[in-house]
Amino acid sequence: MDKYVIANSIRFIILLIIQVAVLKYIDLGMHISILLYPLFIVLLPFHTPNWMLIISSFLLGLSVDVFYDSLGVHAFVGTLVGYLRPMIANLVAPRGGYDVQQTPTKHSLGIEWFIRYSGIIFFLHLLVFFILEFFSINHFGVLLLNTLISFVIVMIINVIVQYIFNPKV
Repeated sequence: MDKYVIANSIRFIILLIIQVAVLKYIDLGMHISILLYPLFIVLLPFHTPNWMLIISSFLLGLSVDVFYDSLGVHAFVGTLVGYLRPMIANLVAPRGGYDVQQTPTKHSLGIEWFIRYSGIIFFLHLLVFFILEFFSINHFGVLLLNTLISFVIVMIINVIVQYIFNPKV
């Protein structure tokens, strides 16, 4: 079996467990959500076929939905982000492009690039999640505030995870 498949399957399971066993129960008030599971989508190698990226994203979101009783919200947002990830990666691509075998980490492409790339994905994920959760634009200020606060918390955790599990420079 391909080493990428094994590593990403383990990452899928670990992030799912962390999301549903730990982060689900952290209550910061104001409907702030710490959604770290999109890190799985962020870290999939660039050579991952689009269909596999979308299906994996859907399955991860659906798995989170099962534990959150959220009726497909996470599945939808995960699938959307999985679908948009190649476009986001192209948007922030370095001048020489990507090595097809690269995994998008701070080690392989630099911390500035990684923060820009993962930041776009996490912000989009959180914004669409909160729009669907509130299901109303009437509370746009609260929706945007929740998105921004959650985004800052998730990005701090995201960078810490990168330095802990990918410590090379």
